[in-house]
Amino acid sequence: MSDPQAERADPAGEDVRRLSPLTVLVTALPNLPQALIGLTAAWFSIDLDQTGIPFVVLLVPVLALVMGLTALSWWRFTYVVQDDDIRLSSGLIARTNRSLPFDRIQDVNIEQPLLARIFGLARVRFETGSGGGGEEGELKFVSLAEADQLRLLVQHRRLGTRAAVATAAVTEEQPGRTLFAMSTRRVLLAGCFKFSLVFMAVIGAALQNMDWLIDDDWWSKEQFGQIMGYEAQLESLSAMTQIIGALILAVTVLVVGFISGIIRSLLRDSGFVLERTDTGFRRRRGLLTLTDIVVPIHRIQAALIETGPIRRRLGWYGLKIQSLASEGEKEPDHELAPFARVQEIDAILAETPIKPWWNRHGLFAADSIYWQSVALCSLPIPSIMTVVFHVQDVPLLPVPFLIWALLMGVLEMRRKRHLWGLIDGHLIVHDGLLRQRLTILPAAHVQSADIKDGPLYRFAGFTNLVVGVAGGSGIAPLTIHAMPRDLALQLRRALLDGTPGTI
Repeated sequence: MSDPQAERADPAGEDVRRLSPLTVLVTALPNLPQALIGLTAAWFSIDLDQTGIPFVVLLVPVLALVMGLTALSWWRFTYVVQDDDIRLSSGLIARTNRSLPFDRIQDVNIEQPLLARIFGLARVRFETGSGGGGEEGELKFVSLAEADQLRLLVQHRRLGTRAAVATAAVTEEQPGRTLFAMSTRRVLLAGCFKFSLVFMAVIGAALQNMDWLIDDDWWSKEQFGQIMGYEAQLESLSAMTQIIGALILAVTVLVVGFISGIIRSLLRDSGFVLERTDTGFRRRRGLLTLTDIVVPIHRIQAALIETGPIRRRLGWYGLKIQSLASEGEKEPDHELAPFARVQEIDAILAETPIKPWWNRHGLFAADSIYWQSVALCSLPIPSIMTVVFHVQDVPLLPVPFLIWALLMGVLEMRRKRHLWGLIDGHLIVHDGLLRQRLTILPAAHVQSADIKDGPLYRFAGFTNLVVGVAGGSGIAPLTIHAMPRDLALQLRRALLDGTPGTI
């Protein structure tokens, strides 16, 4: 694998490589706004403008410090591709040397943030499936051609191809067969079901961090009225007008939430393409930040189908799979189809050992002991609140029990939708009221099955079964609630004996 970034700097003849020199710019530029904001805040808070020192005099050393530290970090980071592993060395003073054996690398993910795309760079992340993240490796940043060759090289070494050396060119990966793709129209439609208040949180955080620029009195009704020129009108507002204002605020929040969901969907899923390659699934997506991941078929552990009450009635579902390696800290599972029809999900799962299951009538429901135990244990809370209201002479005596009854009603609805079954060697678990999740887990991938219960469950003859699956994921551990003890023991034996069949 030849690249201008590589250089023979090791006395043993190892091909010691450095990241692209452009990494200094790509890494430092995003940090400059934070440095400028901090410097500006210090300028106004300490009244440095009164000293006569020009702002640019302080700006230059700050920029030099940021660029200098970034350049030192780039210079001290090296990596070597050997026959059996990839070795990373980093650290300005305290050096860290890490070895990533090829047989432990589960996935190689390629990501291109917007600034890196401009310079033709990519971030390479080696997933080892360690769970804790301590043994993961990352190259931030190398050229896109180098990233593609590194991924192909890891795939070849994992398959046992030892003939190629680290500096040999790897055959380009053949184009895959497209299984699923999302048009812009579908991405926008998917965003309508991803309500999010992330923009509100960003605005709130920005206002909180920039409070040194805003006077505290600015938020008062009187100050606002003086600024806008209708202080008298604000003072004469009736209670009904304030209620209407609160309703307008609520509607505004809802609108912002829907718009935020659409924008997030556009940024995340634009250009979504899922292909079937020789090694597994290859997924590419992203508007500003492009991600390119490959999930080997033999590493897939379970499937997770998600939907909601409205989406299900309209026939839309989302498909995720659990692999031995996660997609990242924020996304433990790989998303293969964010917004798809049943036929599209069936076509994707047909490429895996996992069989789809859509019929809920063949599944068991959690026993009513699940609802009764929670209701009984939580009953003292509204009772205590009622006594407190009575002592304090608060005219809200029935409110605690009304809220308790509402919550218990919601819990009972969730219980009826908590379904499970063991069908054709697959453990099927359905859960959720608004966010409905259908987990399909091949019994051969079950790592553990633990019985967990409490005194009330043991007295009534019921228990919970907690099923463990390999790999870090949002799916595992999988809990089946309120099972008859005999049936739970039968299911555990079936899962762990390797002859699951159907229950």
